[in-house]
Amino acid sequence: MGTPVKPVILGSDCPQCWSPGKSPENVWVYFAGIERCPLAIKSPPNGQTFKLTQDPDNPCFYEHTGSEWHVWWRAFDPIFMESMLYLEEVGGLGIFVSRTINCPPECFVYHSTIEVCQWPVAGRFGVGVVHWMGIVLHLIVAFNLPSSSYIMHELFVTDEDRIVYKFCFPKYSMNVKFLL
Repeated sequence: MGTPVKPVILGSDCPQCWSPGKSPENVWVYFAGIERCPLAIKSPPNGQTFKLTQDPDNPCFYEHTGSEWHVWWRAFDPIFMESMLYLEEVGGLGIFVSRTINCPPECFVYHSTIEVCQWPVAGRFGVGVVHWMGIVLHLIVAFNLPSSSYIMHELFVTDEDRIVYKFCFPKYSMNVKFLL
């Protein structure tokens, strides 16, 4: 059904990527199109969204560790001068890795650089998208969507790397989609 829409909670400053007082405490990562490799224990989390939390000691680093998946996103790396999105099965088999420019904009589409199924790889290809609710909240205000009730949203990526946001308003039995 989607992810509940919530206000952006501000975290510790990551001054390289956000203005002072604007760094989000959480980001959400959506994955799609990842192909399963023979070493995989389970199917890739295509169509799933993960909530990552800011590391208090490294405010440009966000992480989710669950019972099945470990996801992390580094928005800024001063050594390699890149951001990085990483997904692995708990246990260490890599499924998705992508590097790009430091501090990419919200909803930047990362493409996995894993192309070959060999140890220690459990998945290849696919895309990942990082967002922090800024665009979601902007769309709600800009299009005067009902915000007084419970709202769910989902994110999808088209074959052309365009983002689709779907909003669900259960109280009104209404769904709305936006192609960005």
